[in-house]
Amino acid sequence: MAQKFVDSVCQPVRILLVEDNCGDRDIIRALLDKYNVKIEEAGDRLTAIEKAAGSTYDLALVDMRLPWEGNGVSVVRQLHEANPTLPICAYSGDLNGDIVSRAVEAAGVIAFAPKMSLSHRYLVQLFNIFNLAARAGMKPILPAHA
Repeated sequence: MAQKFVDSVCQPVRILLVEDNCGDRDIIRALLDKYNVKIEEAGDRLTAIEKAAGSTYDLALVDMRLPWEGNGVSVVRQLHEANPTLPICAYSGDLNGDIVSRAVEAAGVIAFAPKMSLSHRYLVQLFNIFNLAARAGMKPILPAHA
């Protein structure tokens, strides 16, 4: 039993990154590179859905402003249909209230982040929400003292 726990803690956190912009994918990858994380990228809608349906990920990071058929909201819904247990964090550079509310209402979305907030600190907090920080080798960020 103890070995099974050790094995699960040592397994990398598997992330499906759904982002059309290769520059943004590089930035997110660079933020997570130093951790025990395995990122699989999907640069188009069909690849994202196929990957979600055919694999077990710990988390999906999904851009909500995708240029594909139906945009990020429909992609999130299709990801959720393909893999209903996949936790999804949506993000966007567009902070229009409509995109934020549609993202939050979309099936499977657990968290939303402004794209400019995708920093080391935010990702550690996000991983803490999903209890993935220890597996990724992230040290917890403690609140600042008053």
